[in-house]
Amino acid sequence: MRNRNGNERAAKARDEAPARSARCRLPADVRIHQILDAALAEFSASGFVGARIDDIAARAGMSKGGVYTHFGSKDEIFEALLERSLMPPLPGASKAALAARRPKGARKANGANVDRAARARNSASAPSGVDARDAHDAHDAPSESDARCAPRSSITANARAASSESEAPAALAALVDLLAGDLYTWSTSEPVIAMLRLLVAESRRAPHAVERWQKQVEHAVATAVGRLVRQGVDAGELRAGIAARTPLLLVAPLTQACLRQALRAAPATRRELAASRRDYARFIEELLT
Repeated sequence: MRNRNGNERAAKARDEAPARSARCRLPADVRIHQILDAALAEFSASGFVGARIDDIAARAGMSKGGVYTHFGSKDEIFEALLERSLMPPLPGASKAALAARRPKGARKANGANVDRAARARNSASAPSGVDARDAHDAHDAPSESDARCAPRSSITANARAASSESEAPAALAALVDLLAGDLYTWSTSEPVIAMLRLLVAESRRAPHAVERWQKQVEHAVATAVGRLVRQGVDAGELRAGIAARTPLLLVAPLTQACLRQALRAAPATRRELAASRRDYARFIEELLT
């Protein structure tokens, strides 16, 4: 009976896999990503213990032997999936740090950021009554593309709308770009949410996975944010308060946003995400200025 159920599940997974045309040899890195995508879907559906290599292979549209070409076991797949998922977009921190270190004269000469912040404030002050909400109801259906793939320029503009000054300090703008922009988008993306659900479900079986989340995500992000805050404090642009001493306070809303998404039955709407970003930007500003 167990073999019969397993065969039925494998057949179902094969049916759900995308149809393949003529057989072609793909690069190893492409195959690995296909396997990891399929593994995340299978682990999410059946749990780690319930998932089988046959089902992962079927979802990936390849043979069981094709999976074993790249991974020796289900545990190896889980570890590779964990490594791929726990990579927050911290390269943006380097760009933000460079922006924060630019001379004040150069920042004043460049009016692009000021214009963008002004446009964001004008957008944020637009009427938000019942008529305005009704006009946007058609756009509020939750979907991955709507909720999480908004253009980065609009993300930054909405986040900066919280500023009440004509020109926000460069260090503050850099932190808002990083936290309420790149990192918020990453934290509320479907692959990260699915991985967090899996981590919670498998925390007793694989406690090291949760420890890696804390080290590679929370600790790494807090370190990058703390570096930017210290630069802003040294430049006299940010306040040397509790957030400067404990940058994890600035990072905590990202974890909270990810958990909230993981616990929801349906993805958040664009309006909900935009409101959360604005609140997050205000939170950052009030802690640091």
